Amino acid sequence: MLPRGLKPGGTVGIAATARAVSTEELQPAIHLLQASGFQVKLASNIGLRHHQFAGNDLERAAGLQGLINDSSVDAIWCARGGYGTVRILRHLNLKPLLEQPRWVCGYSDVTALHAALNRLGLPTLHSDMAWQAADKPEATNAFLNVITSASLEEAHSHTALVRNGHLFPPGTKVIGGNMSVLFSLLGSNDLPSAQGKWVFLEDLDEYLYHIDRMAQGLLRSSLFYRSKGILLGAMTDMKDNPTPFGQDANSIIQNMALEAGLPLIKPVSAGHIPLNYPIILGL
Repeated sequence: MLPRGLKPGGTVGIAATARAVSTEELQPAIHLLQASGFQVKLASNIGLRHHQFAGNDLERAAGLQGLINDSSVDAIWCARGGYGTVRILRHLNLKPLLEQPRWVCGYSDVTALHAALNRLGLPTLHSDMAWQAADKPEATNAFLNVITSASLEEAHSHTALVRNGHLFPPGTKVIGGNMSVLFSLLGSNDLPSAQGKWVFLEDLDEYLYHIDRMAQGLLRSSLFYRSKGILLGAMTDMKDNPTPFGQDANSIIQNMALEAGLPLIKPVSAGHIPLNYPIILGL
């Protein structure tokens, strides 16, 4: 179920599922998309603010749902992360995306939406956010190359896994994203099965003991049951206590992989880094 590639004149909807974002902050993304020959439609909650969020839960859900329901919207690009996407999942009807598959793009907190869609069998794109378009031109261009690709092979040629030289046999699937968000989905109906798939992990601004606690929780769950292995992206700006934890984040994940009896591939150039290349999830 490959989302259709965007063609000139197509429409990209920009959604705000988590933190507040203004139209002014999105101008670089809007100009980039228009210069690339696309039309832009902003979600109804862009510019709203409820505490740190882009409107309350129902307003954010309505903004995304409006783009999902609009058949003229050819791809959905999330504006920014932070926190909040998981709060709106229960308010969404994702079925129109089953009937009309389109790329849903973003990363970090958007992992919650990726997981819910991947569980339904819909592929998504782990990629930079719209509000970062001016700061990360190389990664943003790779994102545009994926969503305009006419075939799966062409799309994969612009992803982090190909750029990093990791070769996988045809049919290999990847799920995952932000480790903290995946951990928060344990036991829910929104977590996709990892059976036969590689699990991609990245994270930002966490204490090392938090990383270890999540690793232990993931090991005790069924997430890695019959999975192919772990793809380790960037573990950025990790923190430690005055008494050191004793391992860095990469070592914690490597030990988790060993304990689970899984191969681990690192580094994957994706996550909270300047060269956050896209990864196709669920396909």
